[in-house]
Amino acid sequence: EKAGREGFRENLAYRDFRSVLIGFFQQLALEFFRPNSPQGDDYRDKRQELYIQAELLRKQKNKANARRSELDEALTQFSNDYESGFYEAESQKLIELLIEQLDDIKSDPDPGRFAEKLRLIELDIRGQVKRLFNKSVVVRPRGLALTARLEKDWVAYEHMSAEVRESILNPLRDRVDESLSSAMVGRLDHAQRREVALQDIVLERDSAVKELVSLRRDALQASEKMQQSLKTVLQEEFSEVRANMEALVTEFARRSAEKPDELDRVRHEIERDILALQKREVELLASFKRQMVELSEGINERETLDDRFAALESRNQVLEEQLEFYSDFAQMGMSVGVLQHEFERAARGIRVTMGDLKPWADRNPPLASIYKQLREHIEHLDGYLKVLDPLGRRMHRATIELSGDEILNALRRIFSDHLKSARIELIASSEFRAKTVECKSSALLGAFINIVDNAIYWVASRAEGKRQIILDADRFGFLVSNTGPGIEKRLKDRIFDFGETSKPGGRGMGLAISRDTLRRENFDLELLEAGSDVNPVFRIKPKDEQVIV
Repeated sequence: EKAGREGFRENLAYRDFRSVLIGFFQQLALEFFRPNSPQGDDYRDKRQELYIQAELLRKQKNKANARRSELDEALTQFSNDYESGFYEAESQKLIELLIEQLDDIKSDPDPGRFAEKLRLIELDIRGQVKRLFNKSVVVRPRGLALTARLEKDWVAYEHMSAEVRESILNPLRDRVDESLSSAMVGRLDHAQRREVALQDIVLERDSAVKELVSLRRDALQASEKMQQSLKTVLQEEFSEVRANMEALVTEFARRSAEKPDELDRVRHEIERDILALQKREVELLASFKRQMVELSEGINERETLDDRFAALESRNQVLEEQLEFYSDFAQMGMSVGVLQHEFERAARGIRVTMGDLKPWADRNPPLASIYKQLREHIEHLDGYLKVLDPLGRRMHRATIELSGDEILNALRRIFSDHLKSARIELIASSEFRAKTVECKSSALLGAFINIVDNAIYWVASRAEGKRQIILDADRFGFLVSNTGPGIEKRLKDRIFDFGETSKPGGRGMGLAISRDTLRRENFDLELLEAGSDVNPVFRIKPKDEQVIV
């Protein structure tokens, strides 16, 4: 029977085969998968075991997800405050408030009253500074495995929080100290100032000790609750085991009296049930014992269960994300595999045709320009889709000198309709036009095409005011900016990760592929300017600065 592309033919053999399969599956269900199937014990036991494991994993995952959600909200809130200039504004308000309050009391001639007022101002201002410091602090939960996205957000938070401390909060604290010290000069002697500082230190100590005492009390209460829970469970389990064993003994007495000739068979069955009951309880109690011993050892060594779970969860999280990512692109890979044969033939035909066209282009200058443009675009396509060619062959690509003016002309040819329909102005500076670089043209043009294509989308959909894409250059390389929405600093590095995108319907491949292609050609792609209120600026530069002029 032929079963290729045409499928099975619905003839007598097909119908017989189908009937055999239906009967086979029905018989399997009857013998193994019904609740009362005679041979289904192993299946039901395994299913129950898997169900228990799945339920434990679900509970653990829900707890971890809740903690990740809290961390995600905290990081998002910090990022929003950072991007909105919250810390700068609050710092300025505190300085202005401090200066105003000090101006109000400096004319008070009474030293005691002045010292009392100054002390109240100091407590209030330092308390607000401390709250501002605390607001910038996000605590990473101990023992929590983060997703790849959260891990990147955490790295970005560390950079941004360090910047906030160094550029805003530490200067704010120094300014407060300086202002208070200046107000004390000539009004309070050194002993009084030392006494005030000592009082602040004592307050900090008392606050820290109070918090630790509260946590210690909660930990002891949790320990007592655990001990009581363990004691209760052990008592219940032991009582249930005793009752079940007594029931088995009673059943043996009844069945052996009713059927004396089956005494040995009944005895073996009851002994088997007692051993099975004993085995189940031994496993449970031994597990409780092992957990208590490991917990005790971990506490003595200052280890926590969170640390152990984190290692397992971290690996599990990575594997889950990889599986999800590969599943999303598996269908794409399958589709590419189906098209591989046809593309191979088409690619071979394109190469042969380009070879036939080249002698004409060499002798015909107008045709040479068209041939060059066509070849660049084919090289670009061939570079991205080379995996479809099983021989890995690529068109010979020579290193050429490419100018900004040529890049601009190529971009206008490709995007003229898009720019016109979106009412976007493509602007190139004289520095960009004059800049030249030695490169493989397909790699560089491909990166420009991708960046400008993204810029057109964001400028067209989110730009306020001018709609412009600006091409410029500095001494390092080419610059591409636009008047669309800014890119948050926490996303500055993430946008180049494969699969990372904020564009609706996007796949997050363009920038990742462009940067990877450029790096293979000894170039690099980076985001220079980031921030929600800053126009994004990308730079394409050679790693060897000597090749750009």
